Amino acid sequence: MTMARSIAKAVRRTGQVEAMAFPHGDGIEIACNLTALDQVPPEQLIADVTHLAARNGVGIVDRTVIGYSRDRLAQLASEALARNS
Repeated sequence: MTMARSIAKAVRRTGQVEAMAFPHGDGIEIACNLTALDQVPPEQLIADVTHLAARNGVGIVDRTVIGYSRDRLAQLASEALARNS
């Protein structure tokens, strides 16, 4: 748990990434909220957490991304604008 908390602390960025670690089932979950997608893409955050875990000798069992990527958000905005023009 200590290692997971240190990984969460390492990826936190004021105004950009909120992160915390907590027990989940038989493992530990590191949950992150991205509040500035234009500054921290989800792919970068996933890579950072994966790298930090590997550096500490542990792997990622599973990951879940909830919400839209920047590309998908741009596509949805473009489609909405096209409908309203």
